[in-house]
Amino acid sequence: MTVILKKRPVPLLALLWGFVAGGCYMLNTSPTPSPAGYHYIAGYYDGGTFYSGASPFAGERITGMASDGAMVAAVGEDGSIAYSRDCVIWTKVEAASPAISFSCLTWGEGVFFAGGGGGQAAWSADGIHWNRGVIGPMNPDDIYGVAAGKLGEKSVFVAVGDKGRICYSSGGPQGKWSAASLSPFGAVERVRAVTYGKSARESGGFVAVGDGGKIAFANDLSGRWYGGRTGVSRPFYGVAFGSDRFTAVGEMGMVKFSSAPQTCNWTSGDGGIFSARSLLGITWDPRVKQFVVYGDESVAGYSEYGEIWRAASFRELFPLGISAAACTESRIVLGGADGTIVYSN
Repeated sequence: MTVILKKRPVPLLALLWGFVAGGCYMLNTSPTPSPAGYHYIAGYYDGGTFYSGASPFAGERITGMASDGAMVAAVGEDGSIAYSRDCVIWTKVEAASPAISFSCLTWGEGVFFAGGGGGQAAWSADGIHWNRGVIGPMNPDDIYGVAAGKLGEKSVFVAVGDKGRICYSSGGPQGKWSAASLSPFGAVERVRAVTYGKSARESGGFVAVGDGGKIAFANDLSGRWYGGRTGVSRPFYGVAFGSDRFTAVGEMGMVKFSSAPQTCNWTSGDGGIFSARSLLGITWDPRVKQFVVYGDESVAGYSEYGEIWRAASFRELFPLGISAAACTESRIVLGGADGTIVYSN
């Protein structure tokens, strides 16, 4: 059953206007749209309505969401797994015991792939039936980010996490896993997120982000990840690919983007609209071709190129914060630290 927020749906456009007018809480003045093709509101953002429904997570922090285009899967901090075909009705999966404390989830190469505490991982081709295992080079440390993509003719899976560790497998999520032989991340730094992307001009590659303002790139199976500092020392928390570029987000509204990460050339986006709020995660909306980001104090925003951003407060819907997001071909779905799930019309 769909439960409409408050007494009626809440339009995102109204949330944006309330943000600017002070109806929610005031961010910095919205920047002028870029002449590079940024459009103010597009697709279902134009008067888009968000609803909340029954969630199977019941107070559990949702730590990862991913979509294969038709289905959305979600994982939680206490080991719960659930899936939905419409973002409205969710079915909980019976997970194996002991539960994995999940921290991340991705879709790629035909597989939902999740990682968590102690180097543990789970994977599923349909989001319903799951296998689990341990990524050897990560054990006993935690996984914070996972990604999947194709390098050459091989499907490659990547996991990143504690102690600067980056691991990869070309044999599927079940292994064999190898640790990166060269990485800019130190042994005391966390690699917090990773993504895969393939631009129109370049071959496919992975980008990992984390502590110390560091970003690393790899486009082969040599085990070598190149990169380093990006002119900042604050940590990055998320990275996504879209609009033919990678966009990374982090502490205090930090945004960096690059169409050629192998050159270690990253440009700062205008994240001033988020003020001092950290941006905790980012995903790509395939329908309207925009990045969707979420951060501290339940702020959410979107941008076509990662350069200029619009934002709205979702504090009333997520009093404990937004902790995960995914986009399907028709909807945005947000997950909360208290297990709340909200979806667009």
